[in-house]
Amino acid sequence: WRRIASQLQGRSDNAVRNRWLRFELQTAGWQPPALAVQPPGLEGDGGSPAAPPVRGCKWTAEEDEILKDGVRQYGYCWRRIASQLQGRSDNAVRNRWLRFELQTAGWQPPAL
Repeated sequence: WRRIASQLQGRSDNAVRNRWLRFELQTAGWQPPALAVQPPGLEGDGGSPAAPPVRGCKWTAEEDEILKDGVRQYGYCWRRIASQLQGRSDNAVRNRWLRFELQTAGWQPPAL
């Protein structure tokens, strides 16, 4: 992974490996297990529950606000904040926050 990442500017070996694993799971038709409880804020058609958020899907504006409020309230307690975001791990929450901080500093990802 390190050798491949060295050929992709701005990509770490972990980022390359994680992307490959996501690609492999998607092409194999893997679907995450359905959650027993419907997350708040999602509405079904009345008869069937709405699809729960899936790890790896795009962040919503509502999730971003929960994240920002969580950092103001709890500081960098990622697990505590992630408990308020159904389907998001503490690592996903931390990574999203770090991206906010980079954007605030004016950093832009390199064009590939």
